[in-house]
Amino acid sequence: MAHESPPVHETRQFDYGMQPLSSHWGTHSKIVSGSSDRTIRRWDTATGQALGEPLYGHDGWINSVSFSPDGSRIVSGSQDATIRLWDATTGQPLGEPLSERLRGHWSSIYCVRFSPDGSKIVSGSQDGAICLWDTVTGKLLGKPLRIDRTAINSVGFSPDGSQIISGLGDRTIRRWYTVTGQPLGEPLRGHDDWIHSVAFSPDGTQIVSGSRDRTIRLWDAVTGQPVGALRGHGGPIFSVAFSPDGSKIVSGSSDKTIRLWDTVTGQPVEEPLRGHDDWIFSVTFSPLGSKVISGSRDQTIRLWDVVTDQLPGELLRGHNGSVHSVAVSRDGSQIVTGSYDETIRRWNTETCQPLGEPLLGHDGSIYSVGFSPDGSQIVSGSEDATIRLWDAVTGQPLGEPLRGHDGWIFSVAFSPDGSQLISGSSDKTIRLWDTATGQPLGEPFQGHDGWINSVAFSPDGSKVASGSVDTTIRLWDAVTGQPLGDPLRGTMAQSDHVAFSPDSSKIVSGSSDRTVRLWDAVTGQPLGEPLRGHNNSISAVAFSPDGSQIVSSSSDKTIRLWDRATGRPLGESFRGHIDSVNSVAFLPDGSRIVSGSEDRTIRFWVAIICQPLVESLQVHSSCTHSVPFLPDDPKTVSDSKEKIIRLWDGEGDANTHQSRQGNTELMLSRLEKDSSGTSLRISVPGFQWCSLSQDGWVQSSGKRLFWVPSENRHGLKYPHHLTMPTSSSFRATKLDFTHFQCGPYWTNVRKDVY
Repeated sequence: MAHESPPVHETRQFDYGMQPLSSHWGTHSKIVSGSSDRTIRRWDTATGQALGEPLYGHDGWINSVSFSPDGSRIVSGSQDATIRLWDATTGQPLGEPLSERLRGHWSSIYCVRFSPDGSKIVSGSQDGAICLWDTVTGKLLGKPLRIDRTAINSVGFSPDGSQIISGLGDRTIRRWYTVTGQPLGEPLRGHDDWIHSVAFSPDGTQIVSGSRDRTIRLWDAVTGQPVGALRGHGGPIFSVAFSPDGSKIVSGSSDKTIRLWDTVTGQPVEEPLRGHDDWIFSVTFSPLGSKVISGSRDQTIRLWDVVTDQLPGELLRGHNGSVHSVAVSRDGSQIVTGSYDETIRRWNTETCQPLGEPLLGHDGSIYSVGFSPDGSQIVSGSEDATIRLWDAVTGQPLGEPLRGHDGWIFSVAFSPDGSQLISGSSDKTIRLWDTATGQPLGEPFQGHDGWINSVAFSPDGSKVASGSVDTTIRLWDAVTGQPLGDPLRGTMAQSDHVAFSPDSSKIVSGSSDRTVRLWDAVTGQPLGEPLRGHNNSISAVAFSPDGSQIVSSSSDKTIRLWDRATGRPLGESFRGHIDSVNSVAFLPDGSRIVSGSEDRTIRFWVAIICQPLVESLQVHSSCTHSVPFLPDDPKTVSDSKEKIIRLWDGEGDANTHQSRQGNTELMLSRLEKDSSGTSLRISVPGFQWCSLSQDGWVQSSGKRLFWVPSENRHGLKYPHHLTMPTSSSFRATKLDFTHFQCGPYWTNVRKDVY
């Protein structure tokens, strides 16, 4: 290894004043790091602050650290040829250092790792020895496994603990039986230089390795045969790791970037993560796979949200069950939530603290929610076979529950004038309701032979469309409840969602056959070919406000945008959710899309560049089913199996964004005007595209908005990571736009002084 700086092996490295050489994520919200300053530090991932005092004891650089599987202990390996165990809570050393120079290591220890059951530690050294230690007695187990004339740069256990893997300086990967210490098969050959990092996949079927030859290689863990090579880094790769679900690999390199890779295709996932100013020695995933921690020679540790590529959002805790529904107050000051725990809660959006006592209501999971056209009311449909109306301001129930269905209510919607409600149920019927009296209007609409998954009013209020598990879509007269023509048939798969175009002339449907279809709302005939691109069933569809685009969500965890006229996909699929996406909707100005997922999050996306716009709303402990927008306000309501309802502010502030001008060319021209600076991924109220000039001005459309001090510019350009320590010059910069004024309104910030 090139020891201009200490070797970094495995998937863990860190730093905080001297070079970080090793880091590891614990089972909870802690990170441990080891450094060339001979200390070990523990960190809180939420605050970025150090926990307690540094751990002292080693007489040399700390090359590797790791938490025990239960998070109670820390093991460290040092240049001083010793291994130490520490209490992860108190930071106190546990027993004497593990050091048997006659039979164990006699040189710098490059890597250490706990066995999956926590009973053993494996270590690798510059002296070419691999040692196995008993974590209770601290004694060496058996004889060291020695490879002549090469360093052991990385070691690890297989998920079942039966094998040990090692990456060596002789360009090979070697496997060993843990119990006997015998080699398993022939060395794995393919790299052209030292191997810095190796790891097993979570299911034990694959091995990943990172090398100084600038490549990452995948291997079949059973046969030892190469599976593929991942290329893209511009320098030696010091650290690699699998995500907990095995779907991704993360890598850190001397090229100062972190890359994410798809383990199936071997292709990079999105762009490299940039922000470090020097070699990256260590990378590893968080236990849930949503974040990556990195340690660099720039003396910082960084925390990345690899789902949103931004800092994690606030987490609201209080419900005792999963949340399927959320909504935000008109002024953005409150969030109201509905949950499986059968309560409704209100929250202060500034403090994220609950307001008052929980409100009681539904007795079952909530599958659909929607705002009234004027935004004053919220409607919810539930597993308890009732529909409820709520005051969107006070959160108080409005009248008695609407009863009439004999099954779960999967879909509810207001009429365009707000005077009526439509509902679809597992009882195979559709019902019309008077919102003022709560009474059913006329007889149920009957004709479907299966559960009704989706209902929608046409924008002119004359028709109702419904989609059912009976594989048909039906049109109904909204006044008489009579069917209009024959059912729309185009597939033998169930129709999960339907929506009208803004001019009421077309219907879009999403089906379990993975297709999106367009229909003529007058004739009932299909328009063009099905839109194909999703890899699983379609859960929701919606038209953009101008009718030119269609958005679809799927169980394949993605969202797609389509050109309505050509049927062609617009750009790549939107990726970020880690489970099925249940619901999508456009913001009223068409500039953004909101989505709700089984992964318990709600996400906002820019409709053109297909990137997450703000932090995911990490509030649900269960899947999100529905996220419609308030028609005239940047607010979102979403629903959950938790039987409760929540309100969100879709803008993130009290100001509204500038209306999208309707075409990509205009947006690109704005970007060109600001091309002299660095593009910023921040949301400035009233402006969509912003850049940071070299002299510190944030600008949009060629106009200066505000100036940023030099010490905050780096953090503004790279706001998507948490840097430790927080006193670092590389720390992230957050902007508070609560009282932001721009243009002729800047005088509003004036305060009279008497």
